[in-house]
Amino acid sequence: MTATATAVEGPGHDLDRTLDLLETAEACRWHMSDLPWGEIDDSLVDEELIGYVRRAALTEMTTWEATQRFMTSFADDVDFTQWIAVWFYEETKHPQALMRWLEHFGVTLTAGEMMAARQTQPFVGSRSGTLAINVIAETIASAGYQRLASLTREPVLRTITTNLARDEGRHASGFYVFLDRELARSADPARERRMILMVLYVWFHHRSRLKHPGMLLQRDLTEQTYDDPEQLADDPAIVARLCRLFAEVLGEPDLHCPSDLRTILRRGTGRR
Repeated sequence: MTATATAVEGPGHDLDRTLDLLETAEACRWHMSDLPWGEIDDSLVDEELIGYVRRAALTEMTTWEATQRFMTSFADDVDFTQWIAVWFYEETKHPQALMRWLEHFGVTLTAGEMMAARQTQPFVGSRSGTLAINVIAETIASAGYQRLASLTREPVLRTITTNLARDEGRHASGFYVFLDRELARSADPARERRMILMVLYVWFHHRSRLKHPGMLLQRDLTEQTYDDPEQLADDPAIVARLCRLFAEVLGEPDLHCPSDLRTILRRGTGRR
């Protein structure tokens, strides 16, 4: 008996774009076996730091369920699902590296804790909105790991968090690429741009309503002595970067700061 393939009409295929992202990932990838596990310096670690790293490892567990949601919501998108499979692999290394560091101190996560931590919130009702949230979350996660890398004196954890910060930054760029493509292909780009602007508005003005794991992680970081009292997500440099990114992808030259969003939403989003 010969199997018959069923054709699925998706949003198109851009092999060059996908290969560029995958080749970049290959060139930047770090390896667990290269980390200097035997050089962990116990004298530079306290219980507060161990507690934070443990919570960070649990936060990273959401990758599993998020990937399921991506594969379902974008099932007809060949390029994005190819890339998200690599994203899944790279993101899964993050808790593994953090857990191996924790094991040095006799700290482990139970299977039950890991399973519970996999749960994620449903995606918003728009592909563009979903991609936008992940651009924001990966940007914040990258900044959080950069901050921790600069503040911890323990050399192996500094190496791990530097690697994770670079991964998260590169993943933000990947989601941005697919967000730009989604807008370009949309049958109703004005609606999609409005959805993205609404995501930004909620992020900047009603952040407590967002349940993305990256948001929970940065909240936790600000409660520790490893960060300034000001919330990481409100860092002027990060806010400015997000405004620049979304001003470009939306074709909104009037978007300079969060206070501009209300005006832009009121007048409509007809420009591109």
